Amino acid sequence: MKIAIFTDVYTNGVGGIPVSIATEKHGLEKQGHLVYVFVPALDRFNEKNVFRVPSVNTFKVNNVPFPAPAAKIMEFILENYPEIKGFDIIHSHYEAGCSIAGLKLGKMLGIPTVQTMHGREDSGIEANFPPGIRDFVAEVLNEAHRSSISHDIKVKKFDGEYADTRPRAKMWELMIAQANFADAVVCPSMHFMKKLKEYGMTTPGFVVPNGIDDGLMKRGAKLRQFDPKNECLKIIFPSRVAKEKRLMVLLRALRMLSKKDKYELDVYGDGNESLKAESYVFKYDLNVNFHGKTPREDIIKALEKSHISATVSYDFDTQGYTVLEAVASGAAILLSDPDLRESIPKNGSIVASDPTAKALKNALERIFREPTLIEEMSKANIEGRDMVSEKHQVETLLSIYKNLI
Repeated sequence: MKIAIFTDVYTNGVGGIPVSIATEKHGLEKQGHLVYVFVPALDRFNEKNVFRVPSVNTFKVNNVPFPAPAAKIMEFILENYPEIKGFDIIHSHYEAGCSIAGLKLGKMLGIPTVQTMHGREDSGIEANFPPGIRDFVAEVLNEAHRSSISHDIKVKKFDGEYADTRPRAKMWELMIAQANFADAVVCPSMHFMKKLKEYGMTTPGFVVPNGIDDGLMKRGAKLRQFDPKNECLKIIFPSRVAKEKRLMVLLRALRMLSKKDKYELDVYGDGNESLKAESYVFKYDLNVNFHGKTPREDIIKALEKSHISATVSYDFDTQGYTVLEAVASGAAILLSDPDLRESIPKNGSIVASDPTAKALKNALERIFREPTLIEEMSKANIEGRDMVSEKHQVETLLSIYKNLI
């Protein structure tokens, strides 16, 4: 099968989504399929069949160049990669110029299209832009998207629980337009799929959890055990230090712990709250180590030495790649958002009773009182780790592709 992936961010980006796209490509190739990836990268990739499309290099988001308009990208691809006319599937990720170009090329060439809806763009705009410019940015993004893809369904402020502001409503409108332009939609979780349908998605949808690459799965997983009398609780936060990932809430929870409850938190990543978090740790003398942006391989090694992985975002992540990596490594998991339990083994996590720092503190205190919880969660994740495998992801995608051809 010949598959073209169109994405606005690939491995030059930060976070779990770019990693999941790369895992998809490599998994498909291992099964003998030809896969092209088109992406607006600043640097040329050394990876086979990853091609740069035109981009606006003077404007970056998270240090990644913004794609050129979809029409320009389409023209570029047809001129330089005419073989795409013989491809079987076009699979788009994200909702900007390159991803839009993929869907429109599919329509033009009669090639079936799949759109993966990865994330909550409504929550993202609220978290990453100050109140004074959110409306402006949302309007600009919405208008740019509408210039390429018709917005047949309008979402207005107060249309449901998740469009409680005008910027959120605009982003839901954009997401729904992208989803409805494809022949099939893939979501990493059912809870996100339900939200898309609530706001007007009519395209057939399929839940396909992201997968962990074979390299990590083959390393095996060590059972974690915790003895609070003789060791500290080793916690890892392997996520962006961004507002939506809520490291500050975790830090406030740690500050509330009793002095007798010994812990060590390692933070791997950077972002818009790095200085704030480091200042807070210094002010309150918390036992936290900041490692900054770190190669994925080094993060995995640190994860394998940790008792518990903390993913404490709330009403933002649709699945959470860090959660999947924790399962694959056999670590216990600390969550704030109960929806994230959907994609992991039962009993593999402890979930705070609400999104507050106090609730996280209570969850951590429970572990210190009942340390066997670490072993129970670790055991559950080790026994159920196949559900987060690359193989499961790829085989599910291939069944969707075959039904569309």
